[in-house]
Amino acid sequence: MRRHVTQAYILTKYLRGEADSLCVVFTKDFGKLVLRAGGEHKITSKLRGGLEPLSLSTLEFVEVRTMRITDAVSSHRFPSIKRNLSRQRTARAIVELTDAMMREGEPDEKVWLLLEECFFRLSASISNSPLLYYYFLWKILLILGYALKVSSCVFCGLPIGGPAALDAENGGFRCSACCKNPDTLVPAEVFSAVRTFLNGTPGLLSQTSFHHKGLGEISEAYLSYVKEVVQ
Repeated sequence: MRRHVTQAYILTKYLRGEADSLCVVFTKDFGKLVLRAGGEHKITSKLRGGLEPLSLSTLEFVEVRTMRITDAVSSHRFPSIKRNLSRQRTARAIVELTDAMMREGEPDEKVWLLLEECFFRLSASISNSPLLYYYFLWKILLILGYALKVSSCVFCGLPIGGPAALDAENGGFRCSACCKNPDTLVPAEVFSAVRTFLNGTPGLLSQTSFHHKGLGEISEAYLSYVKEVVQ
């Protein structure tokens, strides 16, 4: 029997039987894991309170036939996230994306640090929390090797200084002159936001007036393309 102790973000959990839970976590040392929490819902369980979704905990688990949690101590419950509906939605979107994009048992320090950065930014005084989700989305795609070329147009090779159109199949954007369908162009500020996020600069997150609808549409469109490619 092997015993491990690690830090973990609790992504989500599912009830199994009357008292057990199945917890999906992203750990610092082992990446994403699905762990069984036996008897968590019993009143006397020492696991109660340590496996709350959208929290950071120190977990002890053992490997027998399955991986089973033997101890869970909450490090950060992030109450400011859970008290604010917008922040809570953003946090849930972040953990859902992490669950969807990460394979089990593959540790990734960069993803861990990104989760850490975003949770602590979200728990602080960030005023445009939905924007943080798109920052997370483009950063995790970059880490996993799905970054887009944003330095120049993928068709003509010239720098893009205005509106641009996503060209996912060719791994980047087309400038307005090379775009065949003007309806697919996104505003310059949206393209600039994607470029800023891929360059690793979070300064845009402080802009409370940024209109993120166009950013949301292009982000989800590229994410859907990536998921199709991965499958």
